[in-house]
Amino acid sequence: FPVTIVGLTGARHYGSFYSTGTYANSSVTGVNVFNITHTGIASGVSIVSGSRITLSKQGIYDIQFSAQFHKTDAGDDSVDIWLSKNGTDEPWSNSRIMLHGNAAYSLPSWNFLVPANSGDYYQFYWHSNDPDMLLESNTGLINPSRPDVPSLIITVAQEQ
Repeated sequence: FPVTIVGLTGARHYGSFYSTGTYANSSVTGVNVFNITHTGIASGVSIVSGSRITLSKQGIYDIQFSAQFHKTDAGDDSVDIWLSKNGTDEPWSNSRIMLHGNAAYSLPSWNFLVPANSGDYYQFYWHSNDPDMLLESNTGLINPSRPDVPSLIITVAQEQ
């Protein structure tokens, strides 16, 4: 059911989204987009074309993500993750993580405080030189039974 959060300046927009897919590195020389497959709750924030975090109201937004990367080969390999606004890379938004050895996992997470006009959209991109790098979900976890792991979680909260 929809929930409206009311602050001093009226209703604030928000969203909670995730992905249940596992995504292979499509190209060691190209870029990959964070694909978002499910909406938990949302008001005024939507996912368009599977990856565009679209904001319906002008304001300042806190956009946060966590992404589960899995490296399936030996050696050390990096993943770069950055933010784009309306199809243009945001300057100085890239960060790099390093995964070490076979079967390594990493769960980078951080947030961006960004301005938006009505209709603006943000996307997250990633790149790795390792063809065996995955953005991975895990299901069917037993002994003990526990919730599935999404490959990606994104939350958006309007701050102003």
